[in-house]
Amino acid sequence: MDPVNWQQRYQNHDTPWDKGRCHPMTAKACQFFLPGDIFVPGCGRGWDARELRDQSTTANVIGLDLSANAIADARKIHGLDRLTWYEDDLFRNDDDARFAQVRNIWEHTCHCALPPSMRSDYVKRIATILHNGGMLCGVFFTHMDDQENGPPWNTSLEEIRSLYEPWFDIVSMERVTESFAGREGEESFIVMRRR
Repeated sequence: MDPVNWQQRYQNHDTPWDKGRCHPMTAKACQFFLPGDIFVPGCGRGWDARELRDQSTTANVIGLDLSANAIADARKIHGLDRLTWYEDDLFRNDDDARFAQVRNIWEHTCHCALPPSMRSDYVKRIATILHNGGMLCGVFFTHMDDQENGPPWNTSLEEIRSLYEPWFDIVSMERVTESFAGREGEESFIVMRRR
């Protein structure tokens, strides 16, 4: 169970991770993405989702977040043109039809926001959503000292391999050179292909 009340964080405007713009590496993911929908779990107010939509000429981008406030803000800020927004729990399995065309996943703020004990379930869930051969691209905190007090929680490259390789082939891993101020040197950009 996730101990963070994300809805309350948005209601209280306690969202230091929301920079009011997409992560600088978001557009790079489109170099690897296949034709088909793009899924953004833990999309927050949708800055990355909008950038992915803008970089693609045809893809529908699906953003999902636990917070009703975040999703309401995303709808208001970015609209609905090739953007679909869901307020929901990713781990609820009763409506997978909405992910039927997902060929790509952008991971930026979901993996690091979940307690480490939930990571295996998270990887299994997104692997279930993603079609075989589909692409997962993301920015992961791999060199951050979280002092075991997240979110965000750090994850080592070794742990990423251990968690993801049962489901994915890792195509590339590189240190992020363009990030938000204060995160310099803490992140890796990782590309994976679903087996």
